[in-house]
Amino acid sequence: MAEPLVEAARKSAALWPAAKGVDCIFAVDAGQPSAIRSDLELKLQQCGAMILVYGAASVEWVKEQVRQIRKTVMKRKRAFKAIALYDGPPDKKANLDFSALGIELLNCRDGFEPNKMTWFLASLLEGL
Repeated sequence: MAEPLVEAARKSAALWPAAKGVDCIFAVDAGQPSAIRSDLELKLQQCGAMILVYGAASVEWVKEQVRQIRKTVMKRKRAFKAIALYDGPPDKKANLDFSALGIELLNCRDGFEPNKMTWFLASLLEGL
């Protein structure tokens, strides 16, 4: 289970678009690793956009998730409307020190900042 501060960041990053009328579905984060991976792969195939939350996890974990996202992108029939990497609390952690084409890094280590999510919401609502 995620730490309370990290869980708050995760919910803020997802619930803000939900409050604006965008459906938000969390990935499973407990259970057998194979079930978690299957759930994530299915959701990545079906969703229109995604936010990856970097909280207290290691940089290596985040980079592996980005690698998995990229692998899934190649299999998709349609492109994601938006992909964001939400770099939320805690503030004292390793910097990601990388960039990935098509993934917008949102620096929110001091807490949720709705103005940094505006482009994400606009991308989702475009064309509806």
